[in-house]
Amino acid sequence: MKYLAQLTNNTKYWKKAEHVIKVLDDNGMTDGLLPIYVHPGNGRFTCSEIRLGSRGDSYYEYLIKQYLQTSGQEPVYLDMWSQALEGVQKNLVTYTKYANLTIIAELPSGIGGRLSPKMDHLVCFLPGS
Repeated sequence: MKYLAQLTNNTKYWKKAEHVIKVLDDNGMTDGLLPIYVHPGNGRFTCSEIRLGSRGDSYYEYLIKQYLQTSGQEPVYLDMWSQALEGVQKNLVTYTKYANLTIIAELPSGIGGRLSPKMDHLVCFLPGS
């Protein structure tokens, strides 16, 4: 939407995109990670499940894309992306039992819950991996 705002020279698209990020940020993410479900009416998180695969991957991809597409003029996106990567490293990186392969797991019960050692193919789109 920010790119659309630039193309059309209409700030209403920019403001709507900014509002979405503000609503997500106001929910109080832990370690830069957010649950996969957000209520469409009030913007509140409706579960605690955290994963970077299906239903979670795009948020993290677009943080760094927004920073780059605005030529670094909005460092908030770089900050949010950096916090998320630190959160991934702290909370989601684990190793397979037998081959000791590094994977990015899921937290079905959220931060503090038990890791699920499952990594779907969409996690491969994680920026910086």
